[in-house]
Amino acid sequence: MIRSPHRSWHPRIRWLPRIPGQTSPAIDDPLIDTSQTHDGRALIRRMAHDGRHWLRPGSIASALVSLVNIGVPMALGRAIDDGVVAGDATALAGWLALVALAYVVRAAAQTARMQTNVGAAVSEHDLRVQALERIIAPEGIGGSPRLPGDLLSVLVTDVRTVSRSFIALASIPGNVVTLFGSLIAMALINGWLVLATVCAIPLLILLSVKGVAPVKRSTRRERRAEAAVAGSAADLTSGLRVIQGLSASRRATVRFRVVSREGLAATLRTRRVRGVYTGTVNASVGVFITVLTVLAGWLTLDGRISVGSLVTVVGLAQTLGPPLRALGVDTATMLANAHASGDRFCELHDSPAAWQVPPDDSERPAPAGRPDGSSRINSSESPNGCPDANPTGNPTHSDSPPLHTPVHLHVQVEDPSLQLDVPPGAHLGIVAPQQVCDALAQAIVHGSHTLLNGVPASQLSPARKRALVLVAPRSPELFDDTVQANIMLGSTRDDMLDAVVRAAALDTTIAELPHGLQTGVGEGGRHVSGGQRQRLALARALLHAPDGLVLIDPTTSIDAATTAAIAERMGELRAGRTTLITTTSPALLDRMDEVVLFDDDGHLVARAPHRELLGHDGYREMLS
Repeated sequence: MIRSPHRSWHPRIRWLPRIPGQTSPAIDDPLIDTSQTHDGRALIRRMAHDGRHWLRPGSIASALVSLVNIGVPMALGRAIDDGVVAGDATALAGWLALVALAYVVRAAAQTARMQTNVGAAVSEHDLRVQALERIIAPEGIGGSPRLPGDLLSVLVTDVRTVSRSFIALASIPGNVVTLFGSLIAMALINGWLVLATVCAIPLLILLSVKGVAPVKRSTRRERRAEAAVAGSAADLTSGLRVIQGLSASRRATVRFRVVSREGLAATLRTRRVRGVYTGTVNASVGVFITVLTVLAGWLTLDGRISVGSLVTVVGLAQTLGPPLRALGVDTATMLANAHASGDRFCELHDSPAAWQVPPDDSERPAPAGRPDGSSRINSSESPNGCPDANPTGNPTHSDSPPLHTPVHLHVQVEDPSLQLDVPPGAHLGIVAPQQVCDALAQAIVHGSHTLLNGVPASQLSPARKRALVLVAPRSPELFDDTVQANIMLGSTRDDMLDAVVRAAALDTTIAELPHGLQTGVGEGGRHVSGGQRQRLALARALLHAPDGLVLIDPTTSIDAATTAAIAERMGELRAGRTTLITTTSPALLDRMDEVVLFDDDGHLVARAPHRELLGHDGYREMLS
């Protein structure tokens, strides 16, 4: 039975930052335009441009913090010279008060700098949504096959890494202000200090720029290895019951250990490269600060600068350390990671469609079937003569009233060699071995010889194909949501909900639930039984089904009495609309107009109503 989990099933977003100049929440429209970004570097530039409303305040606040950090050592130096050395308590108090005020200003600026974190969070949300939209796009993802774990890695890890570049970019103005501000402050003290700093900083920056390239390459390899580990884990986890049932745990562990070991090797290589890079930059910065401090001490002993100036130089040297390390290590490493993750995001975003659709329907040859070579598809034809059951181009036609236009389905499979013709509006049962049923289902979806109302399916766009026929899979997928949400799944056909619930024999079950249609089914439908899972999936298929519907073994986990009720109710609901069911249930087959029997090789054995086929020995043997 369905169990209701102890949590709310309709969480609401109570607050979401708004993009300045927009009246709608950031969730409504994409924040970052990724249409013209094809690598990580371009993606980060676009993110900085489109998210400048958050980046600009954070950058200004970062620069203000840097100015305060420069001003504090200078004020302390004057406090020593004008107050301590000169014995002027008033001057000492004044300079110390100024230092205290500076720290107050820095605290306020640091608070304002947190606005950058808001931009990073909103950018992460936006990129994650765009990545998910590409993953679940109707046209599918072409190119090299991707495991679910690989896609999940891009969706979570890579997107988060890219968004964190927001923070790195906002820190750059502050670091630059620190470098140039310190140079100006040292110029006011002694020219030798400026010369030493000017000579050292370009060398440190050059070291950082040259050294970050290996880090980027190593990070990219690490990301790929992590994706492989996540993909293998997701693959094995999804097949957990099969592995346990076949006692294949040891083999699965060995397989995962190999993949994980490769991921470990990539991680260790990255850590080694990053460690060498970080150590080199930190050591170079440390040497620079030491040399600068020694030089300032020598100038003090030589009487060229005061004791207060020495304190100022030491303070400025300490101030220079963090920005130099940030530009050389933290910022550079973060941007290198972001570039690598951005490349993976763009690779997914720019991946070709799995289904290639001709750009212009007018270039397709006109199908036979009418004197002019055209073919009548439904009550509405597109001007170019191709079927357009969904003129709006919407993949889901169930959001509008059904057209009830019978679909003529002709399927031809080359291997095994078989053909099947389903007349418009017919209810046809298929009794065949599983491999034959799977071949038929595959041919309907992707077959090059399948005809829909006389038009080759290969000539139809995915949206038009889905508007004509829906193939419901053998293994239904349920989501961590309510019963109603799993049935509706984006549809707005509330008027059909009661009808499909009744047709799937879910009405009595739902009536007994503590929250009715709002009862949660749990992750992957873990709170429902096998029969309830099938009935939920059946109700979903009936709600979303166009005029052509193909059901693959829809009642294998449902008892005979319930199956009989489903057969009767579904026949009434689908009256006049083409329906094809692969099943061995006598209750379902008895409600079909005809039943087609195939042998193991895909050869047609018999085609007749169910009751006439009962005299066939092979037919009776295959019935459940």
